[in-house]
Amino acid sequence: MVGFLSLAPCASATDSFVDFEFDRSAWEAAVSLPDTETETFSNVIAQADVLDFDGGIQSVASGAIDLPNHRVDGDRFLGTLRPAASESPGYLTFVWTFPEPVTAFGADFFSIGGSRQVSVQGTFDAGLEAFDLRTLFIADGGLDQGFFGLTSTVPFDSVTLIALGTSTNDSFTVDNVTIQVPEPTGGALLAVATVAFLAGRSRRRPGVRPGL
Repeated sequence: MVGFLSLAPCASATDSFVDFEFDRSAWEAAVSLPDTETETFSNVIAQADVLDFDGGIQSVASGAIDLPNHRVDGDRFLGTLRPAASESPGYLTFVWTFPEPVTAFGADFFSIGGSRQVSVQGTFDAGLEAFDLRTLFIADGGLDQGFFGLTSTVPFDSVTLIALGTSTNDSFTVDNVTIQVPEPTGGALLAVATVAFLAGRSRRRPGVRPGL
């Protein structure tokens, strides 16, 4: 199921020009699997404000009240977010930065709370956009969990997980984060080949002795 909704920045999911999908198999069929990398959270990472996932994604948590979740355990990422107006324990945002710009992002989300509006936000095709996960899952016939994947013609280097609602905090988990690294364009490949060629010539250039 691909959606074309109109979405105002930092609002609940409404309108968007980004393709998004709620079925992992369908989403994977739409992207180039050889160019994807998946973080399975197979290793435990202790609680900290900055986490470096095994696959190279870095998660930075900000705006903590008390000691909310921001860790990896039980083969999942565990996080607690709070809306900006809430004083309950939680972080304001998790910013996931990728090793390099990507054109697709997908993940399995679990236990998204009722009115917390945990959202995936980023700069995609139409600029800054946010996707209210629970609203989208319910519209797709689900409830509080499911797969969410998006593709963008404009490469992006990060996504932000943020609670845009007005309720208390939301403790949720995430698994199998998949990103697609775009293939190098013809110009990029030519540039790489040119650099490699010049580097080779530089290494083979005969030495010149001073005074000769």
